[in-house]
Amino acid sequence: MSMTLLQLEAVSKSYGERLILDRISLKLAPGQTIALIGSSGSGKSTLLRLINGLIPPDSGRVIFQGRALEGDQNYDYRRQMGYVLQEGGLFPHLTIEENLGLLARDQGWNSRAILERVMDLIGLLRLPNDCLSRYPGQLSGGQRQRASIARALFLSPPLLLLDEPLGALDPPVRRQLQDELKELFRQLQCGVVLVTHDLAEAAHFAHSICLLEAGRLVDQGSFADLVERSSCSFQAMLHSHRALPC
Repeated sequence: MSMTLLQLEAVSKSYGERLILDRISLKLAPGQTIALIGSSGSGKSTLLRLINGLIPPDSGRVIFQGRALEGDQNYDYRRQMGYVLQEGGLFPHLTIEENLGLLARDQGWNSRAILERVMDLIGLLRLPNDCLSRYPGQLSGGQRQRASIARALFLSPPLLLLDEPLGALDPPVRRQLQDELKELFRQLQCGVVLVTHDLAEAAHFAHSICLLEAGRLVDQGSFADLVERSSCSFQAMLHSHRALPC
């Protein structure tokens, strides 16, 4: 049986009288990718922030590497999770080299170790060496996302959290990065939770797709499983997408 890297046990979250997440439970093993998919407002990004410990659940538990996230432990946990936003989240006033090494400097790494890791990662993410002295605004959208993913991987986290990481990219760049990232995840064998609104992208990356509606987990399984079961919720999602993988 595979070890469980991440487990959510009936987590719920409300803001005032508005229920955002309703008793969500799921498991993720190392090396596996889960895609969270659903319409805007279904709770996808809120669930990602809850996993990362940025917000607490009202009820239920988030268990990461066998330990429940609790209060003052959350900062230590977050250092073991790489987090990438749709726009990347790079600091515009720092060079790419400074952005990449930010977390390592906070952890007390020396300059030589940081530079070695920077060079390893730009090779892994296929970034040119001369990008290191540039600022995020001087890079293309694809390069910024590669740099954001490199920063998230800097401390070799066992878990990556990706919130629409490719959503702002042009289709050709997006397709290229999808293929490269899927191979990268396979090489690194890290767990990945991916938020996307694109069913084709979810099918491309994920071992398991979680379909959210109004904060509830209404269907879950591989793309083939979901097609075979053909639930009403999945069929509605399927019909809203024109291009799907064969």
